[in-house]
Amino acid sequence: MKKQQKNVSHYNQVFKTEFESKIISKITGILSNAVLKVAPPDEATEIELNYHNTTRWKIKFEELTVSYNGNPKEFIESVDSLAILNKKIPAGKYIYFEASKFIANYF
Repeated sequence: MKKQQKNVSHYNQVFKTEFESKIISKITGILSNAVLKVAPPDEATEIELNYHNTTRWKIKFEELTVSYNGNPKEFIESVDSLAILNKKIPAGKYIYFEASKFIANYF
């Protein structure tokens, strides 16, 4: 039984190595090139994406907070834009709540 397990384990490792070198590496190359060719979504598409993934705004909000440069007016405009893109989701109001908590630290 142990000999069979070692053989199976060996074949699994050989299969994994072959699979990664012959298939995964090629798919990764193809996807890397394809991603560069895909245009970012337009506003209507962005709104629908946010509607179907209701926590998607958190990623964009995190980007806003990380890149905050001390300009509250610019930050508020960015938050407004983010809220518009999330107008179809009930949790959209939390964008302003989170923004107010963040910006309060700078006053």
